Amino acid sequence: FKPLDFSINDITAWNKSIIGHMAYDSTSWRNAIRLLASGAIKVKPMITHRIGLSQWREGFDAMVDKTAIKVIMTYDFDE
Repeated sequence: FKPLDFSINDITAWNKSIIGHMAYDSTSWRNAIRLLASGAIKVKPMITHRIGLSQWREGFDAMVDKTAIKVIMTYDFDE
């Protein structure tokens, strides 16, 4: 972890938010990558939905309804 160099006034004066999250440490990530790379964990069967970002609501509904394990979203908007 590295200390951040900023003034708290920059956050409060400009109504900014800092949100952080860390559920796993680097050892957990290394173990997960090793298991995936070795084939010990099969993730393909866990992907239950493949949808475009324009169908995001369908993905969230599947999550809420508990009918999805993993939803893969792809960029499907025209430039």
